[in-house]
Amino acid sequence: DQPSIVLNGGLSSDGIEFDGSNDEMDLTSALGATTVQSIFAVQKNDITSGGSLLFDNRDANDDGSALFATDSAGNKQASWDATDAEHTATTNEELIGLIKTSSAITIRANSVQKSSTSSSSTIDISTVPKIGQGSSGASGTNYDGSIKEIICFNTDVSSDVSDIENDINNHYNIY
Repeated sequence: DQPSIVLNGGLSSDGIEFDGSNDEMDLTSALGATTVQSIFAVQKNDITSGGSLLFDNRDANDDGSALFATDSAGNKQASWDATDAEHTATTNEELIGLIKTSSAITIRANSVQKSSTSSSSTIDISTVPKIGQGSSGASGTNYDGSIKEIICFNTDVSSDVSDIENDINNHYNIY
């Protein structure tokens, strides 16, 4: 099923709504990231635990990149290969960022670095990424919340992260 864009005859002010049970959006081709990647999402969770995926670019459980809206421990999680950086999940609207450099994976929330973990691994993904569900279609991974925007770069944008986050915040007035 596709997520809801229209609610009660009008556009949803919270963005695209995912119901946590069967909504997903499939991209049309693999992204091609191998060593670096940057993902930004303006999103709001309806739950704070349970393993729901906001964006999944993995061939298997620990092969690729993913941005978890919630994990089983109540964290948002930026994942690269088998390495994770975490930030406490909330039901507040947030600008979340996954920044994978050649040496680390970082999760950011509302322009603040929340966690960073060393990672120099390389990925080779052929699966088409999904928004709102795991790429492998595993049950229990459906996103429950809303998404206003997702931006993906197959580059390390560390030197421009403040400008990117400021531009997004100026548009959505998040923090």
